[in-house]
Amino acid sequence: MQRLPWPATLPAQVAAVARLLAASPLPLSEAELAARFTGKGPWKKRLPQIVDTLEALGRVRRQGARVAGVGDLSGAL
Repeated sequence: MQRLPWPATLPAQVAAVARLLAASPLPLSEAELAARFTGKGPWKKRLPQIVDTLEALGRVRRQGARVAGVGDLSGAL
């Protein structure tokens, strides 16, 4: 698994998380999602808020403690 660099801006972060979840064949926990990115600083603290935002927008859905992408996000975000 190749880890992706954590984007610098919030819009890019939201898009990166949405793309990763949409491409994943299985739902991921927030820890598994975080493990797919690299970055310095407290970026992991923002991840739950980004997932919550994507859920509110209907781009992901929670399945217990895991999160799954919803539909095709190729043109979204």
